[in-house]
Amino acid sequence: MTLYRHNGSSPAALPFSAFADNGEGYTGLENADPAILTLLGIAAAPSLPPHDPATHTVTWDNEAEAWEVQPLPAVHLPTVDVVTLACIALTASDVTILRCVERGIAVPEAWADYRQALRDVVRLGEGPLPTRPDWP
Repeated sequence: MTLYRHNGSSPAALPFSAFADNGEGYTGLENADPAILTLLGIAAAPSLPPHDPATHTVTWDNEAEAWEVQPLPAVHLPTVDVVTLACIALTASDVTILRCVERGIAVPEAWADYRQALRDVVRLGEGPLPTRPDWP
């Protein structure tokens, strides 16, 4: 998509309509003669420079009248400690235990061991998270 500048503005899509200095209005500019666009103060903007949108952003510098490619800021994801993860897993496992109780199914030993291992992580404040067993 070609971007345009109107009277020195930042690049944008071609406007639907514009007025000349004499007050005469024009519409349907996508099909307008280049001389009409010049009369209206509309010119094609420079093409975007090559960049990787996953790692960089492109902005228009009005003073330099040029595109600037800048790296995206680093994303610092919050870290979640193992105790929090163990609490979340323990809470989520409550649903499995409740479903067993509702259906009259004995809680499998693997699930009892899994939940105890999660409680141990919470109690000790450290340790590896146990692997969730298969659903009963």
